[in-house]
Amino acid sequence: MMSNPVKSAPPFDFIKKLFWNTPNAMTISLAKDGTYVDANESFAKSMGVARQEIIGMTSTNMGWITLDQRSVLTNAILKNGVAENVELEGKVQGKPLLGLFNSTPITIHKKAMWLTVITNLTAMRRARAYNENILLKSLTAIVGTGVVMIRVNRKRDPDIFFINEEAKRALHKQPIKNLMDVLLREGSTYLMNDHEFYHAKMISTNRSSPLQIILMECMPDTLFIKEKLQQNDLTPRQRDVAYLASIGFSNREIAQKLFISEYTVKDHCKEIYQKIGISKRSQLALKILSSKDSNVESGNGATKDNL
Repeated sequence: MMSNPVKSAPPFDFIKKLFWNTPNAMTISLAKDGTYVDANESFAKSMGVARQEIIGMTSTNMGWITLDQRSVLTNAILKNGVAENVELEGKVQGKPLLGLFNSTPITIHKKAMWLTVITNLTAMRRARAYNENILLKSLTAIVGTGVVMIRVNRKRDPDIFFINEEAKRALHKQPIKNLMDVLLREGSTYLMNDHEFYHAKMISTNRSSPLQIILMECMPDTLFIKEKLQQNDLTPRQRDVAYLASIGFSNREIAQKLFISEYTVKDHCKEIYQKIGISKRSQLALKILSSKDSNVESGNGATKDNL
């Protein structure tokens, strides 16, 4: 004896179960004008309106979204058969609400309708904004490294999205566009204000992103002296001697460190002084720290390569 086959529930019964049991906001509306035929409790609750007040109304005449926004859903359905993951920002009780809309055409009692599921993204956006705010606060508090975030537009000068106090000190009123031109060409460069020295470099971002990040690391004088000595017409041994002499080592100490005689150290020092244009040891560190490259822009104490 064969058992009776189990009859599947009519499609509309299935939709009703899905409609009422899901925690997501859902509506059924007429395809032609968006009139609500039904709305579940989740939708009514999120809209702050009783379900009975929603039925017979439209999202546009209730002021939740505009006709142009609804046309985005209509065009997506006409083009793709469904409207999938469409973000629309409307207003509910005067407050902005960001929703992710997924609409699919259905037929009920021979009438064309839309079944729409709406995910509220407002809380997610608030969380994202909060996290971004935390990030910017953290970048603001950094000491010793300048951070600049720039929106790049080919038709206009770079637009500074964020800059911390350390970066402002490093730039010292220098145009950010000049710095970017050098970084795009050279990869990194050095900046000098009245009291400090910075190594500036650009951090790679996604090629499609308009956001560029520049870091400016404040350098101790000793590191900067080493870097600047590379730009002078000195032999490798003379650079070693000049570095040690500029940071306070005596001729005897230099000789011991480099395994050479004190007389050799003195001879190196004479040639170093002559090459960089000083007459005594006490001028050495200041001369190196304030030295410029061969291509100098006047008036701002920074090299052409730096800017």
